[in-house]
Amino acid sequence: SARATAAVAHSAGMGSLILINRQNDCIPMEGGSQLSCGVDLLVQANDNQGRYALQADGGILMASTSNGADKNGRFAGENQGGGTVNAPFTYIREEGWYTNGGSSNWFQTPVNRKPDGDPFRDPMRGKYQPPPPPPDKVVEPAMFPQGVVGGTITGTDDPANPLVLQPGAYYASALDPKTNETYATGQPVQITGAVYFSKGAEDFGEYVFFGGVSAIQAGQGSTNLRFDPGRYVFAGRMPQANGDPLPVFDITTNLTMTDGTDAFQANNGPQADPGEIFIFTDPNYVGWDWTTQTAVPLRVPAKLTTDLGGKLGRIVDQLEFGISGFQAGNNTDVVVNLHGINRQNSIVPETLRKFEAPILLWQDQNNSVLRYYDDPADPLTFNKGCVIGDDPTLCANTRLASNKSPELFFKASPGSHLYGVIYQPRGAWTTLGGGSGYSGPLQIVAGGFKIQGNAVLHLAGLNDPMLRNIVALVE
Repeated sequence: SARATAAVAHSAGMGSLILINRQNDCIPMEGGSQLSCGVDLLVQANDNQGRYALQADGGILMASTSNGADKNGRFAGENQGGGTVNAPFTYIREEGWYTNGGSSNWFQTPVNRKPDGDPFRDPMRGKYQPPPPPPDKVVEPAMFPQGVVGGTITGTDDPANPLVLQPGAYYASALDPKTNETYATGQPVQITGAVYFSKGAEDFGEYVFFGGVSAIQAGQGSTNLRFDPGRYVFAGRMPQANGDPLPVFDITTNLTMTDGTDAFQANNGPQADPGEIFIFTDPNYVGWDWTTQTAVPLRVPAKLTTDLGGKLGRIVDQLEFGISGFQAGNNTDVVVNLHGINRQNSIVPETLRKFEAPILLWQDQNNSVLRYYDDPADPLTFNKGCVIGDDPTLCANTRLASNKSPELFFKASPGSHLYGVIYQPRGAWTTLGGGSGYSGPLQIVAGGFKIQGNAVLHLAGLNDPMLRNIVALVE
């Protein structure tokens, strides 16, 4: 007789850079209306100041099988900028391959891995999405009971004594002079000066911003934003007149964003601080509560759902996916110091600790050129159908307003320090911009990844990497 027993086990997510777009996934990663099909990694940067264009200490994984032989003539990995890609290993699925242009280099030489399997699939599959704040937390704070009238939050000029905000729902509003009532405008909330996002009376702050956030410079001064441990949701932004998306968190210049902790410990481990999670989505966001085993939609305040008539209509219907991350252009005076969720800290809600990853930035899985769910009524069918396959025409995301919105942007800067996991779904891409270098303990999951300009990136190993569920034979 024979007997076999399988069990679900935890496995550390392999790779510092995990790229899950496949050979037929087409995205406008190179700008404009041009589509890049099957390109997982696009390096358009040089080695700068003795640093590699890309160094991934935990290795690189690419799910595309593009090898230059198909009609598109593209490769899974393309190093075009004359720089070096350096990693202890680069595994490319099946017959996929890479190319170096000009004086570019790639060490160690990539190798193929067969067959298709777990390393080349979304490591967050089967976990659905982090839940939004509880509905009773998504209410207007006492400081802004009618929304942010005028649309601007003006902080102090002293970072040591900032304007203190309380958790809750934030959106720009205006006063109707005819009725003397306020209404939501859908415009981004502008923030300037020194502002402190406090956790309020709770241990863990819950913030939702509808319409996006623009951090703007106050005259010749600087804008300083400090974040307590918490969940920060950015729920959509109105698009440009031509339909192109705008960033949901827009940075101008002379900005500091910090959670108030030291950048890193010596071993690159998380601080005792519980950490933060930033979720980039739209008002239709739905997450999964693992404690109650239910899908939880994001609550939307009444002023955003009121029908204003005329050209305004319902503001909630006009908020779409924007570009995720902190869009900062090429500004060199932006300082960022943030830590992902510390799942060892009991202050963090259990529903977030269940993800078993120090998630810092999360892009909604619906902000993708692909549809992620076979059955929206059953979120646990996630990634068990067409998204696993190689033919994206079977599951095109017809609900996506613009194929340019599935971009996540973060900036290379010596003053930027990020700890944790940056996540976005298949059918999307991450862009590293800026004119300088970035080095830190990060694990990036993305559809595709592009390094542009003079940016260089060093992904140091995480001391507390994400875990994923695998089925293993135990007997």
